Amino acid sequence: MTELNPKITPAGAGKVKMTWTPDPSVFGYRFYVNDHPVSKSVKPGQASTTFAWDGQPTAFGIAAAYEKPAETVLYPAPPVTPMVFDGRASKQTFLPASGSAYHATPSTPVPGNDEMWNCIYLNSDITLVDDPSGRWKKHYAVRLTKNSKNPWGVPPLGSWQGPGSISAELTHVRTVAPNQVDWYALSYRPHEDWVKHGFQIISQLGYPTLSSPPIGVNVARDSIGIDLDGGILTQAGHPGWWGGTNSQRYRWPVADTAGSWVDLVIGVEWTLDNTGWVFVQSRCLDHGETWITRLDSTGIPTYQQHPNIPASIPWKAQCMDKQGGYVGYDPVPPDNWVAHVDLRGLSRHVSRADAESIRKVAAYDAARAEVKREGLSRAEYVLRAEAAEAERDEANVQWHRIRDLHGEAIKDLRAVVAERDRLREAKEPS
Repeated sequence: MTELNPKITPAGAGKVKMTWTPDPSVFGYRFYVNDHPVSKSVKPGQASTTFAWDGQPTAFGIAAAYEKPAETVLYPAPPVTPMVFDGRASKQTFLPASGSAYHATPSTPVPGNDEMWNCIYLNSDITLVDDPSGRWKKHYAVRLTKNSKNPWGVPPLGSWQGPGSISAELTHVRTVAPNQVDWYALSYRPHEDWVKHGFQIISQLGYPTLSSPPIGVNVARDSIGIDLDGGILTQAGHPGWWGGTNSQRYRWPVADTAGSWVDLVIGVEWTLDNTGWVFVQSRCLDHGETWITRLDSTGIPTYQQHPNIPASIPWKAQCMDKQGGYVGYDPVPPDNWVAHVDLRGLSRHVSRADAESIRKVAAYDAARAEVKREGLSRAEYVLRAEAAEAERDEANVQWHRIRDLHGEAIKDLRAVVAERDRLREAKEPS
């Protein structure tokens, strides 16, 4: 640490100004007054600063403090690999009221993504909302009614949507290669009215626009489901639907999740032969859950190909990842039908560990904002982020303890009331 010889001059009432000769080899400084450190942020090459001081200092000092440029210590990256695609609502500032048929109506561009969301919905059926739960900064609010339609399928431009077909989605166009591995993270919060009346898909993954998606996330308040249709498609009885050679429907009953966030991590290796795999896990923190493995299916085709596509095009590289609401209401929804679900926003990652870090990423985003405001060191940044995550986890544990105590108290009270009633009956004359 290099000691410098600053010059101290008055700078108005209650202030003093310190000036010094900049050292080109130094990128930061540490200040002290009366031998006590003073928190003060200056830029490399800066030669003066002003202190608010109304006492009678006996000594001012300044010393070179850092050996690296300030930019490398003030803005560290989160402790996970950057997302391949980051569709979180917290990264969006704008969504249009409606999409346009046969045109890509974009949302806010997301820096670093190769594409943005395209909006395929009408009548503000998807909106950006500040998250009152405090878990995410923002979320996508999806509202479905009888009139919710994909503008690309509404007559006269298209007629594939039947009377029970309801749709409001955001689409991310991408490419996929044979044997590519993707890990997805998504979180959803169903409302009381998110009750299953047919299929209710909130995400379609790796969708090459041939038929149903190869992976569909099909959820209700009381169940988590995954629909698989991988392999060469074959017509399956319905004129508008072709199923894959591996056509599977998985459903796992869960406790009612209305009003609670459910996290999903989905891993897949995209193949047309029997060498692919799909992995699914879920958790609901409000229910005290850690990650629960729902599906670990191997030796299956996971991507799709249509039998009528020429052999010269063995792999349809362009596909879509979609989120929102796609409901097949059976048979037809009533005029007053409405259903709501909230989404954190789909993200795609290179590893399972990164996909599982969705809460940690949000915590580090918050800590990063503090770094930018306060000019903290990397070490302080990491400590604050880890402390914020630990505090949130501890609050969740305490909430569940209180809930359990409340449940036990209710149980005890009911036992007391039952015993009271029994004694009353015993005393009454027969």
